[in-house]
Amino acid sequence: MRVAIQRVHPHARLPHYSRPGDAALDCYAQADAHLFPGEVTPVPLGFCLAIPEGHVGLIRDRSGLARKDGVYTLAGVIDPNYRGEVTALLTCLKSPVVLPAGSRVCQLLIVPAPQVIWEEVAELPSTLRGTAGFGSSGT
Repeated sequence: MRVAIQRVHPHARLPHYSRPGDAALDCYAQADAHLFPGEVTPVPLGFCLAIPEGHVGLIRDRSGLARKDGVYTLAGVIDPNYRGEVTALLTCLKSPVVLPAGSRVCQLLIVPAPQVIWEEVAELPSTLRGTAGFGSSGT
């Protein structure tokens, strides 16, 4: 799949796959990011995209940052009609974290996103699980 991308800043690092077979592309902080527990920090990534119709871009955590520093992404949906700079919303759980400009801060996953047409029904088809929710599959 070809996706149009535009650098917002001349020295911005564009997203790329770290290894063959990776599902998501690593994204880099455009500027230093100072994260504090419980606060949400916008981190510009230095590029704009034209996500193809019928797809969505998802900004996701980097597992190493989540495990090591408690850094997580929030609200990471990039619609196909958005043309502004892609920005990650980051927070941390443990202690303050500084992510230097140029460091990998999140991942971008582009996936199909079909448009849904609701079909309202009086009753849903039954399943083995039924309405069993949180914790219903065991500990």
